[in-house]
Amino acid sequence: MTQDTHIVEEFANFVAEFKDESDRAIVVLTAARLDLLLMSVLQKHLRPSPAKTDDFFENQGPGATLSGKIMLANRLGLIDDDFARALNLVRRIRNDFAHETSACSLEQGGHLHRVRALAAPYQKHPFYPWFGKKFFHSDPPGRTNFMTSVGILILRLEFLLSKLDTIDYSKATPVIPKSEWPIKK
Repeated sequence: MTQDTHIVEEFANFVAEFKDESDRAIVVLTAARLDLLLMSVLQKHLRPSPAKTDDFFENQGPGATLSGKIMLANRLGLIDDDFARALNLVRRIRNDFAHETSACSLEQGGHLHRVRALAAPYQKHPFYPWFGKKFFHSDPPGRTNFMTSVGILILRLEFLLSKLDTIDYSKATPVIPKSEWPIKK
């Protein structure tokens, strides 16, 4: 089995696990998956933390929030502006759903508008309707569009993670190059 096949199978299992969940649970859990994937991508690409804990991704570190991870991945050139825009839309939908006290739905009002904005750039690609039908054929339109868009984002991050290299730290600029230090006899 190839790495790509494994990634798709893992995604199918992820989708099956959340098939019967509420819209709120789906939004919060898929956003958590994107957050975790972005952290994995950044941790794989960046120089490892010299400490046991990685304060960069914890507490008040710059990579502790989903928005911080999105900005960093974009500024490092790991994801393009459209990818960052889509992730930020998912983040906003997640924040809305997490803070609403009443029932929330991907089929109504502002949520549906954001889902449409999330899906719009991708819906014309032939892969989009095929992907939606393969994984989300019986769901209502808002949920299908949300899950299809988020599913594509998840898979793209999984493929990026599988092919990414760590930054070459040997090119880091020292304060004083070793070649300029006096030679001990």
